[in-house]
Amino acid sequence: MDKPSTIVFMVPDYEPTTGGTTRQTRNLALTLTSQGHHVTVITQRLERAWSVTETIEGIDVVRLGPPSRRGLSMKLLVLHVALWLRLNRKRIVVSTTIMYPDFVVAAHAAGIADTAVMVWAGLGDATDTLALNQSRARNALARLRRRALRCASHIALSKSISDELQGLNFGVSPHVIPTPVDPGMFSPPEPAQRDAARSSLGIAPSTLVVLYAGHLRALKRVDLLIEAFRQLCDSGTEAHLFILGGSREDLQDRTEQLQILVSKLKLDRHVTFTGVVSDVVEYFHAADVFALPSDREGISNSLIEALACGLPCIAPPSAGGLEVLDASCGVVPPSNDSRDLFAALQSVCDPDVRARMRIGAVTAAKRYELDTIAQQYVWLYEGIRAQYIG
Repeated sequence: MDKPSTIVFMVPDYEPTTGGTTRQTRNLALTLTSQGHHVTVITQRLERAWSVTETIEGIDVVRLGPPSRRGLSMKLLVLHVALWLRLNRKRIVVSTTIMYPDFVVAAHAAGIADTAVMVWAGLGDATDTLALNQSRARNALARLRRRALRCASHIALSKSISDELQGLNFGVSPHVIPTPVDPGMFSPPEPAQRDAARSSLGIAPSTLVVLYAGHLRALKRVDLLIEAFRQLCDSGTEAHLFILGGSREDLQDRTEQLQILVSKLKLDRHVTFTGVVSDVVEYFHAADVFALPSDREGISNSLIEALACGLPCIAPPSAGGLEVLDASCGVVPPSNDSRDLFAALQSVCDPDVRARMRIGAVTAAKRYELDTIAQQYVWLYEGIRAQYIG
């Protein structure tokens, strides 16, 4: 029996790993599956115990490559992906790469670059991979990537990322389609749910809970949030900071350094590092405010999820704040300097301010609801397919 035609997603991380990229891919894949499309997710087999192939929630998952994120291993992964695409090219309707442009290079090598889509999720990622002002070897790699990516369609999660891509002058015009959020999973808690979440985490009713969720990479600047939180505590506010996220060697995360900073600032009683959390909803329900201090960001999954849970949000322009937030739902400090972040935290200490912003947050999140965003992907796929067949 012939295998069905399939929409392919190619992403560095997928289940059983957790995180924003995994959730984004899963949400889109499940929505497309519910509409009758067959979906295959290609990802890296990071643990030898993981199955090479399995079906999860009706989605075929294929795990390829060696279990390492070091340079040579990633090159081998691209070769494995290219081979799989080549062997299955006749049944691939469209392939969508999220976060890792070398998978588009694999699609180009497999002869299906015309039906490839590249999703750029982080501000600065395109410059890192495509700029031509580097060493001779890196410039050669950038030219190879440009050649492959010119054949593909492009999605930018934000206007800033779209502007960056067009500024690189390699002839692409991205579609701006933001991060989707599943309102069935992320929604404001009922009072009893909120009370239960705070009780489970050992938080007193009067404590202001600040939440960060994401990788602990240096560019996320969680250190600046910790310094701002120290100022908040010094101002007399009873507060607790939850830092959700774990360390990954390939991303050069800074968990240990951040823990040392917390101890140095004598914040051990007021800051909790949770590590990787499979279900973040309890923390969103317990929190009073979400803060994202990144040096650069596209549109963060966690930021949109926080809004959907009715959380007032703080994000400077470098973290995508200007594209997502306004005074109705959050605060966009001038920068991610710790003094600016502290002022933003101070501005949401008033419960009445937060109550007003909770209403605005839910309204703002509706722009990113999963069904709306998934339909934009479907329209793009239909256009690509029609052009390719024509």
